Amino acid sequence: MPTTHTCPSCRSADLQPLYALDRVPLQSNLLLETREEALAMPTGDLRLAACRGCGFITNLAFDPASQNLSAKYEASQGFSGTFNAFARSLGNRWVERYDLSGRTIAEIGCGKGEFLATMCRIGPSRGIGFDPTLDPARLPETQGLDIEWVADFFDQRSAVRSLDFICCRHTLEHIPDVRRFVSMVRSVVGDRRHIRIGFEVPDTLRILHEGAFWDLYYEHCSYFTKDTIRDLFVRCGFEVLDVTMEFDGQYIVLEAKPAPIGESSADPRREACSTVDLSFVKAVADFPQVCKKRIETWHEVVDRTRAAGKRLALWGASSKAVGFLSTLGLTHEQVPAVVDINPHKQDTYLPTSGSKIVGPQDLAADPPEVVVLMNPIYRQEITADLRGRGIQAEVLAL
Repeated sequence: MPTTHTCPSCRSADLQPLYALDRVPLQSNLLLETREEALAMPTGDLRLAACRGCGFITNLAFDPASQNLSAKYEASQGFSGTFNAFARSLGNRWVERYDLSGRTIAEIGCGKGEFLATMCRIGPSRGIGFDPTLDPARLPETQGLDIEWVADFFDQRSAVRSLDFICCRHTLEHIPDVRRFVSMVRSVVGDRRHIRIGFEVPDTLRILHEGAFWDLYYEHCSYFTKDTIRDLFVRCGFEVLDVTMEFDGQYIVLEAKPAPIGESSADPRREACSTVDLSFVKAVADFPQVCKKRIETWHEVVDRTRAAGKRLALWGASSKAVGFLSTLGLTHEQVPAVVDINPHKQDTYLPTSGSKIVGPQDLAADPPEVVVLMNPIYRQEITADLRGRGIQAEVLAL
């Protein structure tokens, strides 16, 4: 008997197939120390479906048990001046808007702890960081700060803690049952009406409009728009205060407070997801063709570069690079080097392609003639780095 899938957000069974891709790496950000280990990375499938009821997009083929969450997971963006400036700006906004000086901030999925330390330093505030991938050797300098690090998941046990603000950045998209998770957060908040919430996720509408196939990968099992994340939080008993687009329109930031217990269920918005924005419906309908054209374009770029005998390098050894290489079927033979400024990634290998991750300092030995940026927002930062090293490569961007 075929499995009946329901939307993880609104629980509707009316799901529309959107995108399928076989044999993609189960994880993009594990530190793989040998090419053999990278080439042997287990794979899974993408079976993305869009809910016709609320617009939420999910990977029907996702298996949570496939995720190895350990200290070998390396997704820090804290070595980029561009990203750090954005993180500081967001931290400042939250501390000022919600008067968090001297109060307690919890971060769900705090990664290596950079953002939580930034917020606590701005406050100054107390902090509690939750993440099963926490590595004591990688924690930021916290001298003079009051931060507790918990190498575990945030769950119902946190209800006994004194909290004033709960933030969660780039974690919710990794969680399959988003409604259960956000409801758990609401349960932790309980009747503490003073607690405020801040969540940040990638924007899916941009992915659909751009045909950004490189932003579709196995770890991201949940995909949000401004409307779908707002609807989710209302359903789960929150009053949404603000939803904004950040980082050049790549990220959605939602801020919320607990709705009064007993009142949220009466809110007509709580289950009101029958009207999906027409622009979203069109973007979903157009995506397969837009994506196909985008894939063809990048195949042509790679083929043309190689035919001209030019050395090609990617810049940004993140999930985007893994998605780009996997979808195009490229290996270390076509793309031998992927550059990243994160020193902890350097001299490791990307899964399934086996491409080696190198530092900018390694480019002088064999300079690339074409560099493809995995994120255009870093163009100025990366171009300045290349020119400072005397590398006059052609710079392209996804």
